[in-house]
Amino acid sequence: MNFFSKYGLFVFMIIIIAFANALFPIQGIAQVINVGIMVLGLIFSFVYWNIFYNPRSYKIFTVVYGVLLVTCLYQFSFGFLYNRLEDWLYLAAKFGISVIIVISILKAPKFYIYDAYKWLAYVLLVLYVLGYMSKETDALTHRFTFGFGNANTAGDLAAIMFSIFLYKEKDFSKVVRWFGIFFALVVIMVAGSRSSMLLLFLSFIFKYKFNYRLIVFFLAFLVAVFVVFPMLGIDLVAVDRLVNSYDPTSGKLLTNREGEQLAGIYMFKSKFFTGYGLTAYQIVDYSVLPRSMQDHVIFGTHNGYICAAKTYGILFLIPFLIIILGKPIKLFFRFFKSNDPDILLHLYVVCSILIITMAEDYLIGINALVTVLFFTSVSVLEYISYKLKHNRVRV
Repeated sequence: MNFFSKYGLFVFMIIIIAFANALFPIQGIAQVINVGIMVLGLIFSFVYWNIFYNPRSYKIFTVVYGVLLVTCLYQFSFGFLYNRLEDWLYLAAKFGISVIIVISILKAPKFYIYDAYKWLAYVLLVLYVLGYMSKETDALTHRFTFGFGNANTAGDLAAIMFSIFLYKEKDFSKVVRWFGIFFALVVIMVAGSRSSMLLLFLSFIFKYKFNYRLIVFFLAFLVAVFVVFPMLGIDLVAVDRLVNSYDPTSGKLLTNREGEQLAGIYMFKSKFFTGYGLTAYQIVDYSVLPRSMQDHVIFGTHNGYICAAKTYGILFLIPFLIIILGKPIKLFFRFFKSNDPDILLHLYVVCSILIITMAEDYLIGINALVTVLFFTSVSVLEYISYKLKHNRVRV
């Protein structure tokens, strides 16, 4: 139990990326993972009740507890309007992952501050190499998924893997580090995720700020992308999609997700106060869409904030946004100038996920790895901030 209380969160992340990866196709695995979260979280909440239900823990992890509180209050109010079993399972899983995050970080803070992402990078690199050999493509877009089933998720996680190898220079040998950086770039270019391209630029800015080193590494990146990759026969799908996103005629950026996001807005307006319930990210209500949209197949919402809006309704959306955005903004202004690579890495993960959530249904789900990474890193930064405030650590 002591091992799982310390490393349960990390083990949970590894399970997600292993089973979500198409190299291990198991039908209904998401439901199995949710049940596992509920069971493990319930056990932790009883065994370590004096830690999880401690006012000191509330003060440290305001984002995790805040989102959990909003979710509970919603389900025990407007949630009764729907009373779906899936919504109650969602709440139980949300409680479970919240317990796992809090207990794990408090039991092994140094591991999650300094080491967890190093081992995560190793696991991701191995899966990407295996996924590259599988040549698996997305059935909808025909882009390479590297075994992750979704090309955008593969690209976003590759960008985070890139940042881990970039930031944690002392944790890897030079060969492993540069191979990881290079292979992450290959995944991003081939998967074709435009949001992962944005994450690449952000990783340079967070690490090098705005000085000459930023220019040097950016030029090296351009050489790798436009000279080295074409010589190796690697398709620049991400660059092509990014360039084609701009329509010179209208002067607008085309994301190919306008229909999904507009559908989410129509749903939000339809149930402005009550929302559609905690599992609304799985729901598309065609009855509220205009006739011109009802013949189109809508895949999700592709915007975590709109997804949260149609989930909670306006009354619970406001506190959700205050919690999910307010503390990260404070953490940004506190830590952006830090020279500690581990602090900058966690800050980069938090800020980058908040940005790419505008194009993906992150933050609102349960077992998406990107969502787990957000709550992990923001909790780590809150822990560091709390310790600094009380002069208990030196960062």
